Amino acid sequence: MSTTIVGARWRSSGCLSYFLIARGGGAGCAANERSVLAMFAGVAPVVLFVALALALAAWLHPDLGAAPLALGVLKWNKKAVTLKNEVTYGTDAIPAAANGVLGYDVAIKPLRLNLDHRDFALPWFGNQGDLVAGKYVEFDFKVPLAGGGAAGTAPGYGAALKACGLSETINAGVSVVYAPVTPTVGSDVSTDIYFYIDGRLHKITGALGDATFCLPAGKKPYVAFHFVGLFNGPIDSAIIVPTLTSFQKEIAVNSANTTPATLFTYAAKFRQIEVTLGNKLDYRNLPNSEAVRFIDRESTARIVMEGELVATKDWWSAITAETLGVLTVTQGTVAGNKVAIAASNAQLLEPDIAEENGIEMTTLPANLKPSVAGNDELSVTVT
Repeated sequence: MSTTIVGARWRSSGCLSYFLIARGGGAGCAANERSVLAMFAGVAPVVLFVALALALAAWLHPDLGAAPLALGVLKWNKKAVTLKNEVTYGTDAIPAAANGVLGYDVAIKPLRLNLDHRDFALPWFGNQGDLVAGKYVEFDFKVPLAGGGAAGTAPGYGAALKACGLSETINAGVSVVYAPVTPTVGSDVSTDIYFYIDGRLHKITGALGDATFCLPAGKKPYVAFHFVGLFNGPIDSAIIVPTLTSFQKEIAVNSANTTPATLFTYAAKFRQIEVTLGNKLDYRNLPNSEAVRFIDRESTARIVMEGELVATKDWWSAITAETLGVLTVTQGTVAGNKVAIAASNAQLLEPDIAEENGIEMTTLPANLKPSVAGNDELSVTVT
């Protein structure tokens, strides 16, 4: 005589197995056996259903039971920029909170590659890949065009201007003047830029740049920067809280705030004035040297204004005669928040004519030429 207990077990492989355990016993055991079997007969369908459901889930979702995926994302609207000039080219100056930049329209090309394509003669089609010969970063941002807070105090974007090939001359209590320089060997003023995107940090070292000063009527004036620098692998880092007290509040470009503004001594009704340094930058990766270099500068301007009668102002004759004239504009009227941009030798080029709200608009591009003394094609004076 024996008593048989029937059971079920779920294996880690996802299979349901049954087992029997035999023991000796008498009539009482037989009664117990019938009771156990009756109980199991009622429970077995439920157990089998649950087991099959688990097996199906494990088959459809093999990662079930693994650690949950992180739900956090990097938030683009949590950004910070710091910028500090280098002492030694390519050596990180470690821009800190005190070197904060009040930037907007920030854009980064986080890894640009110099590639050499592999294209060997083979008896089949297919992409043979590229060799990576160099790595660099491009970084763009704008800052409001405003003063330094007091006459003779550099604005918050002064370090960025110096990394764009401009000298900085501080006249204590009076003004800060930025002017172009033609750098001698090893005299470039380079900069480091830290760009935080939430919890990730992009470090750009050995950066040099170009700048455009833009004064659009009815909007805020700004300086648009474009930098090229050396690539450093991004790292995870808590976002910094920059100090931005060196940046003054900008004021809108209009008739009250933007004066004087003249082209060839004529007070035109300007829609927009743009002045671009025109620096030519070249990333070079050679044995024993990796660097960004200034290789040339061709400064230009672009002026958009309402059209005039020839009798009022004859731009056409000035263009065809290659006449040189002065472009000047001052933004701001209060000491500590004034910026004057001047170019003494502007050569006007091919005009365009368009329409704006039923009014004829003239666009004049211009070359900004240095004199025979050199390095004087434009100046930026902060007072």
